[in-house]
Amino acid sequence: MDHEGFHYNCTKTTREGKRYYICATPNVYCKGTAIMLENGTVITKKPHTHEGNDIGSINIDLKKQFRSVLVERAKNETKPLKSIYDEESIRNPNAAVLYAWPSAESSMRQARKQHVPPLPSTLRELGQYLDLNINKYQCSNQPFYQEWIVDRDGKFNVMFACHDLINSVVHEGGTELHADGTFKVVPSNPHCRQLFIIHLILQNHSIPICFVLMEAKTEASYKKVLERFKMKFPSVRPSTIMIDFETGLRNAFTAIYPEANIFSCWFHYIQSLQKNIKKLGYTRYVKENMAAKMCVKMTAALALLPEHQIEMGFEDIKMYAQANNVQLPRKGPECFTVHGQPRRTNNNVESFHSSLKQTFQVLHPNLWTFLEHLNNITIKQHTIVQQLSRGVPTTRSTKFKYILNSVRIRNSTDLLTTGVITIKEFLIQCSHVADSYLERELSWEDEAQSSDEEVPIMYPRQNAILPVEDNPAIEDSVDIIEPPIDRNLIPVDQIIQEPEVNIVEDYDERDFIIPEDQEMGIWQQLFMDGSEEDEVPFVQVPNNLYELYPPVDEENICTVCRVAQRTHALVPCGHRVLCVDCMTQLEAQRCPLCNIEFVMALRI
Repeated sequence: MDHEGFHYNCTKTTREGKRYYICATPNVYCKGTAIMLENGTVITKKPHTHEGNDIGSINIDLKKQFRSVLVERAKNETKPLKSIYDEESIRNPNAAVLYAWPSAESSMRQARKQHVPPLPSTLRELGQYLDLNINKYQCSNQPFYQEWIVDRDGKFNVMFACHDLINSVVHEGGTELHADGTFKVVPSNPHCRQLFIIHLILQNHSIPICFVLMEAKTEASYKKVLERFKMKFPSVRPSTIMIDFETGLRNAFTAIYPEANIFSCWFHYIQSLQKNIKKLGYTRYVKENMAAKMCVKMTAALALLPEHQIEMGFEDIKMYAQANNVQLPRKGPECFTVHGQPRRTNNNVESFHSSLKQTFQVLHPNLWTFLEHLNNITIKQHTIVQQLSRGVPTTRSTKFKYILNSVRIRNSTDLLTTGVITIKEFLIQCSHVADSYLERELSWEDEAQSSDEEVPIMYPRQNAILPVEDNPAIEDSVDIIEPPIDRNLIPVDQIIQEPEVNIVEDYDERDFIIPEDQEMGIWQQLFMDGSEEDEVPFVQVPNNLYELYPPVDEENICTVCRVAQRTHALVPCGHRVLCVDCMTQLEAQRCPLCNIEFVMALRI
């Protein structure tokens, strides 16, 4: 019995129901006694020779509660144990004083060891374990794990996805697919070559819909994975696919989705050009020679041309460089052209890779931590899709300056289409897009680059073409033959050869930390500085400008559809802003201009 801070042991019980107690406080000699009457009243008989231990009892209970919370979280969560202890210590500072980390660590580690299954040694074992525990990870009350896949070479792959998420994105109109792999965040065990991620673009927002752990990056593995993906999710019918320059991945998408238009990332193309310039030691030469720099920038702008005009554009670059022995890339123009595409890069995918690394805080996390985070990411995407379906913005608004480069490219494309400018003039105008980026990149001397897709540049002998070696790294890239330097322009002794830079093959996706909703801002941030914002290249205005671009009567065009004439004015605000079709289709009775509720509309 505990009474008034003292602990007692019962020594005698009478027939009448009285109970006699003696002090039983540990490590203390005390003659204190007490009697409990029949009605439960406790009376102290002999006084105690020590103070009561109310505080000690409270501390013991506090310590037990704190320990139970730590053990429970260690069982159910995959966070680092020290992080769990630190979080609970902030919530319960008094208990943390009584129960320090060294004492808590062993209990927490033992609890986690009993609850968390052992790590599988291969992806096959992982698939077999998840087959038996299919509901271990769930999204929308459905299994997040889909199946394990074996390609014809015996390589294993494990697929994770949510049916409801994919169906909701497709239902909202997601037809643009982006795909890429990353190896920076794959689990340390079992062995994985990469995490392959498929995204769908919805309202300019990238939604990751499928994750695949892969043992190999071969065409056979990609093809088998995409076959199973198409079979399990037939509602996904992409019209546009954006990938990198990996040959096996391109061939697999071409075989599985032949009806889709496949494009490669423009940013990787430009990065490959500057990477080879740096690797071959011509950084300073290109930096100091304006003609050489212009050739590089014009080559970067080749991807903005229509496919059938890229060869002519390359010929113009050769003439500009006064060289005649430059051969076109072995891969055709259709491999890297991004002409007319609203999104010319897959930096949204790279940005997602970077966010994964920030989430894990380590390069190769624990497998169960890794899978739990992927499951939570997919669960969060449901909320994002619902917000987008209601028209609620989920990211920051795009600043106007981020659209400037896209406007420049579009204007130059229109002038090229109408024949106002030539292909060479188009390349010169669009070369400004890559100016600041190349200027900064080519001034680096010791920093490794961050792209897997390298464009090897081979220097042939005069009037000779060297054969391409049978090398897998070359097969997965765009091969460009660069002309020799015209020695009449700059003396040989003035060209300073830079030492070859040790290029890190495993690029770091943190170089791509760009919000996916600011695609135009990618090029503003990479290629321009603030002083260039108003330096739009000069273009000649045609005499028949008003015939080519007739003026629009902005005052009488419907503010919603931007096609029909304004016919209705709203009461009470009085704004005449809607046509008859848009008037009948408004879901909310609010003026599109001032957002004030209106009670009626008058035809004017």
